Amino acid sequence: MEIKITKLKNRFHARLILHGKILDEMACQMKVDIGHICREMLRWQDKCGNSTPQTRAARKRQTGKHYGRIWYRNSLSR
Repeated sequence: MEIKITKLKNRFHARLILHGKILDEMACQMKVDIGHICREMLRWQDKCGNSTPQTRAARKRQTGKHYGRIWYRNSLSR
């Protein structure tokens, strides 16, 4: 499982990839929020049954605070 970060226009996009397939994608407005959206994607993978040591650890260290705007996958497709 890997996470790729890309800057497109004024957003930082994070994609969660497993075996070449994109499992989830989120974006944030501020660079400081990249860690938050990565943990959020891993947390949801753990909650939905795709549990690995990496996703379990991310779920334990999840913090609720972010500084800028966050876009979830369904908002990005619009």
